[in-house]
Amino acid sequence: EGAAPAHYKFREGAEQVPKRDLMKLAQRQRMNTEGRRRIFCAIMGSEDHLDAFEKVLGLGLKGAQERDVTRILVDCCLQEKA
Repeated sequence: EGAAPAHYKFREGAEQVPKRDLMKLAQRQRMNTEGRRRIFCAIMGSEDHLDAFEKVLGLGLKGAQERDVTRILVDCCLQEKA
């Protein structure tokens, strides 16, 4: 299990947030395992839903990690400000 690729970036308005900041955000969001942090970075570092889908597929998740995708998506949605 490696970390998310260095090119993953989170779009915040017109700015790009570097991967290290995205990893800090993952830790603040209580992504407590390497797998969850990788999923978080793949989702939040994507340009759109199709890009996120491709990045998550590329992680090669198995078993419980596949279920973590749903949990993390819901968690990200709950953390969004209205």
